Amino acid sequence: MKVDLDAYGRTVAIVRLGDRDVAAEMLRAGCGWAFRRYLGRLEGDDAYCALEYQARAAEVGLWALAPRQRIPPWVRRHPERGWRSVKAESSPEDCVAGFEEQ
Repeated sequence: MKVDLDAYGRTVAIVRLGDRDVAAEMLRAGCGWAFRRYLGRLEGDDAYCALEYQARAAEVGLWALAPRQRIPPWVRRHPERGWRSVKAESSPEDCVAGFEEQ
């Protein structure tokens, strides 16, 4: 399901495999961050933040790593920006209201 286009004209979408939401499954397993820049455009998409927070709290996937080993994709792509854009959310609400990714 198409959500938007990014700054480069690429489609931002919700990917489903049958009735399964691929992003939700990845977040539940601790395999990433909720993509905050595009949250709030679809009803219920704040659930991604809750799933990320649950994985953080359970320390599964990348959240089992030491904090400095959890390199967000936007830092990996642009290391010159450093870690200034990385914030440790303490709740799903912080994730929704959190920071805009670089």
